[in-house]
Amino acid sequence: MGALNQRYDILVVLMVFFLAIFLEGRESFSLLEDETLSYRQILRAHNAPPEVTAPLEEVVIVYTDEEFYTAYDKFPLRRVDLSTIVERLHQMGAAVIAVDMLLDFNSAYGEDPTLALAFENAANVQLVSQAQFEGEEFLVLNKAIPRFDAVTSSGYSNISSNSAISESIGRLRIYPQINEKIGEWPFAVQAVATYLQTDDVTVEDNLLDFGGQLQVPLNQFN
Repeated sequence: MGALNQRYDILVVLMVFFLAIFLEGRESFSLLEDETLSYRQILRAHNAPPEVTAPLEEVVIVYTDEEFYTAYDKFPLRRVDLSTIVERLHQMGAAVIAVDMLLDFNSAYGEDPTLALAFENAANVQLVSQAQFEGEEFLVLNKAIPRFDAVTSSGYSNISSNSAISESIGRLRIYPQINEKIGEWPFAVQAVATYLQTDDVTVEDNLLDFGGQLQVPLNQFN
């Protein structure tokens, strides 16, 4: 015991070790990760070979950001114009068109039939839904209006933080109970599954598997 008292470094290491376990369980390290992630990506993009960091031609992101709306000169995006975007992407041969807009209200301008027709003609449109929770208990899935839901697939988004200590941290998280109840996957997971043309999506032992075509390891929180 006397020898242990003289080895303060061992006691410090043990304290740091158990503190790290507690912080990891509370997702405290996510704060540091969230702050440094963008800088890490910049360094990777700057130092990695161009063939690794070059944008994939198979993936196209249509931004409706501030610059878009400045050029568009109105807000919000009209549904007839959204239908034009969907039609153009379909004509370009998109394998899946994932629309990250929660269309859960009817249009006040009678534009829903035009957009529904564009969705139906494309036959590969995926809309976002909203998973609502009370604590960790799943309550209900807020989906697009029935007219859109009937001609599209969907994937849920939390639209809320999944960190135990910060409301600003949001990451992809899979809730198996949602899939067990209503067969719904997260928005990004469903988009990948549609692109790979597989319905065989499973989560087992924190491993996301797309019918053997692609495996993605998950952490203890899925």
